[in-house]
Amino acid sequence: MTNEELLAHIDSLRTYLVNNMKEEYFEDEDGCVEQITEGDDELLLKAKGGYSSHVDVLASVKNTGNGFIFHFPSYSCTDQENYICMGYDEAEYIRKLLTYQHKHDTTRS
Repeated sequence: MTNEELLAHIDSLRTYLVNNMKEEYFEDEDGCVEQITEGDDELLLKAKGGYSSHVDVLASVKNTGNGFIFHFPSYSCTDQENYICMGYDEAEYIRKLLTYQHKHDTTRS
């Protein structure tokens, strides 16, 4: 299989995933595909296409019973992984702000 054939196959698979599994799969503006899955006690946003092969979990969130712990792993020697802890009320405020921003973002097509 040539590189062009392989790239066409990958693009076809990405299109299939995005079009047929919209509830779990997302494609960003760069053509990268992510999937939300449930782990043992957390939700995971996983890289599924368009990322380097060593990239796995992009972000995770764990419900602690009092709030959430968000984890953003690093796959680069120049970026550190990040943790964000917040209560339920703070998470709700962020959800409202991001929902508003998404509705009013005129740069999206």
